Amino acid sequence: MSLHTYSVAAQTPSLMSVVEVPAAKTTSVHQQIGIRLWLGEIFYLGRLLIEFSSQITLERVQRENPNVTEGGKYTPPDCRPKQKVAIIIPFRHRDNHLKYWLHYLHPVLRRQKIGYGIFIINQLGEDTFNRAKLLNVGYTEALKDAEYDCFIFSDVDLIPMDDRNLYHCYDQPRHFAIAMDKFGFRLPYAGYFGGVSGLSKKQFLKINGFPNEYWGWGGEDDDIYNRAEMWELHSKPKANECELEVWHTVRHQRSLSYRLRIKSV
Repeated sequence: MSLHTYSVAAQTPSLMSVVEVPAAKTTSVHQQIGIRLWLGEIFYLGRLLIEFSSQITLERVQRENPNVTEGGKYTPPDCRPKQKVAIIIPFRHRDNHLKYWLHYLHPVLRRQKIGYGIFIINQLGEDTFNRAKLLNVGYTEALKDAEYDCFIFSDVDLIPMDDRNLYHCYDQPRHFAIAMDKFGFRLPYAGYFGGVSGLSKKQFLKINGFPNEYWGWGGEDDDIYNRAEMWELHSKPKANECELEVWHTVRHQRSLSYRLRIKSV
């Protein structure tokens, strides 16, 4: 089992395929808090206990997810998914975070009966990171691989704390990461659209993708929110969904944010 991994030169839109990385699989499967939940024929654990003290290896992840195939792909054997989901991760120097992400997410996605492929878009070099441009690259490369109709754009350091937080697209663009532990499980400000978001192919084309002009951390998510608002394409979770959309953040050092850089100019 391997992942689609692409490396992108920092200052050019060009990309090249590089070696496929063995896909990491889940280790000590998520521990359940509370009772097991059945929704229809789908089995959920509900609220998950997320921890980062266990040593995770790609070999272990692969061993524990034998049904995930080449390219980080999975198709449920007992149903036909309504959507074909491409999960796109902008990436650089986060190998350990990626192992934990794969460890937790593969089992969650399989329990949700999601048909999916995972795409890791790696920026080459040490120049300033451009998250939005990598997401545009991921969208383009995913469509070369298969006819995906739903795209989930996710940071590698965000892991859902409840497996009923469904990885699929809605009638409107969807912001999934509305309650992160690092922000006290609330939005840091009105209009925040960062972390994890989902758009259908039609929605992505309507807003003309992500902006390529934002270098460094932040800014591009606000731009996407404004684009969605401009086209009156914005979806907020229903009240009964908010308690499910909670996220655990893998701690790390960020580069200088876009907002701080603008303020200092």
